[in-house]
Amino acid sequence: MHTVIQEHYQWNQTLDLDGYRGIVRFDGGHRGGGRKDWRHGMWGPPHHEFIAEREDGEHGRGFVFQVSRNEFYIVGAAFRLLLRAVLPPDRMRGVSKSGYHERYISIDEGHFDDDGNYVIDRRRNGDEIAFGIWVEADTGVVRAILCD
Repeated sequence: MHTVIQEHYQWNQTLDLDGYRGIVRFDGGHRGGGRKDWRHGMWGPPHHEFIAEREDGEHGRGFVFQVSRNEFYIVGAAFRLLLRAVLPPDRMRGVSKSGYHERYISIDEGHFDDDGNYVIDRRRNGDEIAFGIWVEADTGVVRAILCD
């Protein structure tokens, strides 16, 4: 379990995860955080702007739970998680141009029922997953399953 807390004017945080390097980008940061979905606005501010704080003054916060090498649960608001596999140098050629993992099996918004089972409320796809795993206060528990 990792805690995500945005200090005043902070726009990223690094997490050392099992097999991955995680970069937390706060939504007030460089390039506004990228695309989300129709409920949360598809674009941030213009690419040349650097904004360390959100207009509403909300700071990024939440938790990242890594329950297995390739399964994560993320809760919170005002941040996104980018993952990069920690690989030996001879396997780095297959890493995406951005250097962050983009081979998701699924990214889902959901909740846990009374028996502790994860229930999917909504599956993300397309541009909703192209810029990292983002969370907002109304997205519930986001589960990401990655492939090796």
